[in-house]
Amino acid sequence: MVAAVALAGCSAAPAPDPSASSPPAPSFPAVAGTSVSASDDGGLEWHRVVRVADSEAGYRDARRLLVDGGFTLTKDRQGTGGGDGQACTPELCVGFSATDGTAAGPIVAYDVFRPSGVVD
Repeated sequence: MVAAVALAGCSAAPAPDPSASSPPAPSFPAVAGTSVSASDDGGLEWHRVVRVADSEAGYRDARRLLVDGGFTLTKDRQGTGGGDGQACTPELCVGFSATDGTAAGPIVAYDVFRPSGVVD
């Protein structure tokens, strides 16, 4: 009976408003090119694919732009035909990869998310 009385004053958190829009996509330095696709996972992650002339040069350009923009490389795997990397600030992480094996041709793909910090 005590449990029922203690819980009587509690209520469930209200459901999120479905009409509320997601936060705007964060800005980050990205290679120039034709946008092939872009998506927003409810304001938690953002994805963008850009067609480039050359995937290896696109990877190098993406890496340079992020580092010059104040991001710290946390992964850098350049290879034949492109590469795979990640660069972060305390507020934002950008995974980037480049390849030429897609129907769109050579691309640089970005996966952007807000880091949660170090987990103990």
